Parts: sequence; C-alpha cells; structure tokens
Amino acid sequence: MNSLLRGRFLKRTFSIKLLAIGWLVVAIFGGLRFAGSLSNWDLILSFGEPVLPLYLTISGFVWAIAGLVCACGLWLRHIWAGWLNV
Repeated sequence: MNSLLRGRFLKRTFSIKLLAIGWLVVAIFGGLRFAGSLSNWDLILSFGEPVLPLYLTISGFVWAIAGLVCACGLWLRHIWAGWLNV
C-alpha cells in the first residue's frame, strides 16, 4: 500500500479527536453569536454603540467559519490543518 494512502486509514489519535471537537465547539458558539447578534440587532443598538452589532455579527461569522475549517481539516488529516492549530 502506498505510504500516502496508508496514513489515511490509520486511526485518529485521542488528541486529534479532542482538538477537532474543540474546534467544533468554537464553531457552534461562533454560529450562536452570529445568529444572536442578527436576531437582536435592535436591542444591541439600544446600548448606544452603533458599531457593536456589526462587530458581534462579523466576529461570530469569522469564528464559526474558522472553527469549521479547522475541525474539518483535522478530521480529514490535511497537512495545512496542523499549521492552523499551531
């Protein structure tokens, strides 16, 4: 069997599973932040900061996407996923 294919069929270590689950949790909380800031936009605006809802929305979206990318990269054993987690 080719050495590149052999790495695909090995079991994932506990640390990789734990790190991928951690990134999934980050993605879930980022998505909740994104959805919550969109649904409560007027309430957040009433706090007096006009930029606050935009900041919460953008940062929630970025954390959700980054978490999903890192979790999927780790789970699928992409080389670049290791560099994202350093």
